[in-house]
Amino acid sequence: MNTTGKIYGYDEDLWYDVIRREWKSGDRDIGRILSILRRLNAGKSILDLGCGVGRISSRLAKNGYSVLGIDLSEKCVTEAAKLANELGVAGSTRYLVGNYLHLEELTDERFDVATCILASSWNSMVDLKEFLKKLAGFMNPSAVLIIQDTVNESFVQTLTSCPAAQRWFSDEGGLLALHSWSYDCEHSAVKTEKKFYRSTGSGFAFITQIERTYCPPYLSEFTDAIGEAGWEIVSVERPTSFNPVGIGDYNDPWLLFSATISARLK
Repeated sequence: MNTTGKIYGYDEDLWYDVIRREWKSGDRDIGRILSILRRLNAGKSILDLGCGVGRISSRLAKNGYSVLGIDLSEKCVTEAAKLANELGVAGSTRYLVGNYLHLEELTDERFDVATCILASSWNSMVDLKEFLKKLAGFMNPSAVLIIQDTVNESFVQTLTSCPAAQRWFSDEGGLLALHSWSYDCEHSAVKTEKKFYRSTGSGFAFITQIERTYCPPYLSEFTDAIGEAGWEIVSVERPTSFNPVGIGDYNDPWLLFSATISARLK
């Protein structure tokens, strides 16, 4: 259970609202993930790390997979189970509240696949490497790993090709979110600023402002860490274009700042 009430600086209620409205984006992402799983002839048992409200895990279950999802937010896990039931896949999905970095406290099962889609909890590539070594102990032979996360190259490419992505907003479900990004080339650092407002019927009331500065790893740092942890890189996919007119189709530019890395346990 999340006892602090804070998730990555967000109050849990706000975090839930942000994650819940991304549910539909699973329709956009599931095809890419299924393509990787089928290409690698992956098994059917999947561990979904940072599952949120199950936008990926429920759709995997609809396609014949059995999924255990883990997330920090109790509200998200409760909603994931509810949505899975509505989709008719409750029998193929299970959800646990907890920090997947401490996987040994949550399960002793073994899986054919582990996915972590825009849900990183590690603070560095050293943390990622150590976690992936631990994760290997929960996987079946020749298991598949799919990680999608922000990489430096994609971030710079997107902001260079479409500066409009540096300022982005969304208004959905009564929540107005204003986002801005800036990039410090000298220090390879990204500064984000997010302001949230709640609809009052006649306007919007300010909720909170969240600021963060971090250094997204380069793609080579990701692949090195994964390889050193005992996984063999199979493929790397990055978005190749950006259509600012269709930004609503992406829900959030984070997709465009990321790369999807698939690997197999050696």
